[in-house]
Amino acid sequence: MAVDFVPAKLDVVAGQVSPRTIKAQKSIVFEDKLKTAEQKRVAAEKVQKVYDRDPQVSIAVQKDISVLMAAIRDTQSDASLDAPARVTRLRAVVPFTLTDAELSGLALSSAKDTQSVENILNNMIDKAMGIDPGITQEELEGAKKTLIEQINQRKLTEPYTILAKGVVEKFLRPNAFYNVEKTKQKQEDAMGTVSPVMVSVKEGEKVIGEGEIITEEHLAKLQALGLTRPKPPFSSILGMVLLVALLMAVVLFYLYQQNRLIYEQAGRLYLLGIIVVLVLMVGKAIVAINVSQWPEFSAQFGYMVPLAAAGMLIAILLDSRLAVLVVAVMSLLLALMTGYQIRFGLVGFIGGITGVYSVSRLSQQGD
Repeated sequence: MAVDFVPAKLDVVAGQVSPRTIKAQKSIVFEDKLKTAEQKRVAAEKVQKVYDRDPQVSIAVQKDISVLMAAIRDTQSDASLDAPARVTRLRAVVPFTLTDAELSGLALSSAKDTQSVENILNNMIDKAMGIDPGITQEELEGAKKTLIEQINQRKLTEPYTILAKGVVEKFLRPNAFYNVEKTKQKQEDAMGTVSPVMVSVKEGEKVIGEGEIITEEHLAKLQALGLTRPKPPFSSILGMVLLVALLMAVVLFYLYQQNRLIYEQAGRLYLLGIIVVLVLMVGKAIVAINVSQWPEFSAQFGYMVPLAAAGMLIAILLDSRLAVLVVAVMSLLLALMTGYQIRFGLVGFIGGITGVYSVSRLSQQGD
């Protein structure tokens, strides 16, 4: 039951050449997991990164600027210092390099002009850092360039223009930080909105032609139709063995309780086993038949499994009630053999029961 002994399935991978033309033996609708995964990936990539803005960074930047500008104003307002002394102090106060000419220009400027430049810088930086989501590490250089362009448009004196640019380069820093967890959650939410990509294959539809290159799409259809030959997983084989053992135990328990005569005679048990095994082997061979020219015809071979013959033989040779139970068990096994297609098992059960009752009087007369 767990092995395909007729080579009707393909052992292929994507990129190989199809050895024959394959048509669908049944109509199915299945999820194309590869396409669904691709659409989820695209949806996740479209999600914008989530950043958390820290308002304390903007406050700290403006505070640094205010401290520097206050030190420059104090130097400019100190009447006890001559021009060279002011230049020397400014060189120590300013945390970046300025030329002597630029320092001299600042030393000769008024504290009022410095206050105006401070106000301009704070307003510009507050606006830049206040735009949602803020300034990220990746956008820091771009933000600096934008602010420097704005400074150039202000038409400040040369010393203050150089000072303002240096302040931006020195003190501006990111205030928006990447939030991994929130971004991941938004990506998962976006992927959750993606509907599964469903693919429909009609009975008799050509899946792939002989000589065509097998693509992932072809392979997905072949796998959904059960036309590939994957190695049966150990868990499936173990489950099949346990199921068959359970059904055998049910039959033996029935015989032990209801018909000790058959239960205690090994020959009759052997006869029962031979009938069941032979009919299932014939059924497996019939189900495995594949007529490539008429796949829709091959898909109906499950109806040809002779469960009625098994029921009739058991009813005539052993017992009609036992035959009913065995037909029910074999119908379940037939449904499993045909890929869980209940219709074959149901028709086999009805045919088997009909066969049993058609010969039940003959069995009674024989008794």
